[in-house]
Amino acid sequence: FEYASDGTISQFWGMVLGLAVITLFVSLGGMKSVISANVFQGIVLIFGSTALMVYFVYKFVGGFGAGFEMASPQFPDMLTFPGPGWDPPTPYWTSIVILSGLGGFMWPWAYNKLFAGDSLRSIKVSALLSPIIYAIFFSSFVFTAIFLHSQEQVLADVQGAFLYVAKESGPFALGMLGVIIMANSVGTVSGIMQAISTTVSRDIAQVLKSNI
Repeated sequence: FEYASDGTISQFWGMVLGLAVITLFVSLGGMKSVISANVFQGIVLIFGSTALMVYFVYKFVGGFGAGFEMASPQFPDMLTFPGPGWDPPTPYWTSIVILSGLGGFMWPWAYNKLFAGDSLRSIKVSALLSPIIYAIFFSSFVFTAIFLHSQEQVLADVQGAFLYVAKESGPFALGMLGVIIMANSVGTVSGIMQAISTTVSRDIAQVLKSNI
């Protein structure tokens, strides 16, 4: 909101406005609104974000090949894993990866979506396709981030880096990125709110009043 309004709406009031919209959206629409938002979020994220990342790479560094040729001599540490300034022991890093993976299976909003699936086959198909689709998106995201190290303003404000790049690319790119960010916020936060409301209904409200 702050970038899209050129500072007219502050970060704080942007957060308040975003939360109000999502709360109203989930309260009126229920589970169907959450599922719809997540489908929309996924489509916008995968296709819109990937297209934007490719556009940024070609606009600012001249393509992926040129980007690697630039990054290799100038930012060699960015092409290593886990990255510059952090060299943890292998068991430590491995444990973080494993525990993060297991923790992902415990997200309450993921269970909510599982119960809303129309069939077991749908869940299996999504489990198969999701890692493939997100690998494509995540790769384009990481490569773009590495290549944009050539921009001084990006390094000065890493939190707002992509918004800065979008703003420099014109109003359409900035508007598109704003839609992508809001779609992801609505999709993610609405799922969390729906999971919390389900938990409160089943574990608190029905305990206090069984026929609710």
